[in-house]
Amino acid sequence: MKKRQVEADRKKAEANLVKEVARKQKQQDRLAALEVTSRKLVLDESEIQKLTKDQLNEQLDYHRNAEKGLPDIPQEVRVPLKSKMTTNAMRKEVLIRAAIRYRARNGPQNDTPPLDIPR
Repeated sequence: MKKRQVEADRKKAEANLVKEVARKQKQQDRLAALEVTSRKLVLDESEIQKLTKDQLNEQLDYHRNAEKGLPDIPQEVRVPLKSKMTTNAMRKEVLIRAAIRYRARNGPQNDTPPLDIPR
């Protein structure tokens, strides 16, 4: 009985280690994607109107992450989760408002604020 329990515990620990490595890799991939998006940030309304759904989602992810650590932005104004934005028109409107907040926070001199590391 004891040997079976030890073996089960060992297998569970190995499975947890694999999950932890996968989680860290996913987080690194997400941060790398945010870094790429930060270099090509779209803040102009006319350019926002031309973006595809995937490009909109990348931009929205960036703004959602950037606003995560800012306590002065009310929750109802922040960029909502992707699942809450069902149409491209809604995504574009949210992105335009996020770009306005971004420009107000950073001004024209700084286009790429440092990324917040998700916790």
